[in-house]
Amino acid sequence: MSKAETTASSYEIRATSLIVLPHADHLYSEMATTVSIVDESAGEYVTVEQHGQTDLGKIAIAPEEWGMLCEAITRMVNACRKP
Repeated sequence: MSKAETTASSYEIRATSLIVLPHADHLYSEMATTVSIVDESAGEYVTVEQHGQTDLGKIAIAPEEWGMLCEAITRMVNACRKP
């Protein structure tokens, strides 16, 4: 095994966040919802954030957004590493 192969096999590419937003909107859109895997040393879990929301602890979900948001949350939950 070459050094490059050894180094490459010691690492992985891991997606830890997804953004759900309307087509053609920018990443900074107030309609963007970020779903992320987080680990604060007690095991991985999923967070859902909307940066356009001013009511802390509250998210707004449009009916047409629900399917994609649900899929993103499910993907991130399934990608969490088990302790």
